[in-house]
Amino acid sequence: MKRKQISFLLEFAYYMDALRCICLGKAGADNLVDHTPHGFVASFFAFIALIPIMALTSVSQWEIAHDPVFRQIFARGDVAHESFSLFLWTRLLLALTNLILFAALMFQITPLLGRNKYHYFGFVTAWNWASIPTSALLLMPFLLFKIMLEVPVLVFVMFFFWLLALWILWRVIRVMLLLEWPAGIGILLLYGTLTTLLDVLYSMLLA
Repeated sequence: MKRKQISFLLEFAYYMDALRCICLGKAGADNLVDHTPHGFVASFFAFIALIPIMALTSVSQWEIAHDPVFRQIFARGDVAHESFSLFLWTRLLLALTNLILFAALMFQITPLLGRNKYHYFGFVTAWNWASIPTSALLLMPFLLFKIMLEVPVLVFVMFFFWLLALWILWRVIRVMLLLEWPAGIGILLLYGTLTTLLDVLYSMLLA
């Protein structure tokens, strides 16, 4: 479905509702997503909404990295030797690179799954917008990390946030690509592997 150009805030609200329908299995939820090249390109502007989330994540990581106790438990020591502005901008660049590379990988993989460009454009569009709520959920462990050490039972709450983020991505895969669970798990593993590799390369560059 091709949609008219609207403001970013309205586009954001529209896709958050579309994701709600996808996650709840509403009939025709996939048709709420723009499956055209225009929708595909426009979805990368979802990164605008990711900026404050990534900034909060970076602040939390920075505080942990510079805490003499938590630094040894959680963060790599090399982070402490960089300026915060460099750390923030490189983390934002890393997040954007992750979105672009995953879309590039899926361009090669989608035909192997028996899906066409219609499914590819719709999937990446939904995935990019889904990165907003999932990133917000994955932010919580960083924000509550110090409290979590004081109240260990919160680990289960953090685990719930992590599972919820994965479930949202899983629903996007199932609905937009019409895949069964083995192939869907493969896509999730691919995304996790890409994210891990980028983080490792990032740490190596900081070292």
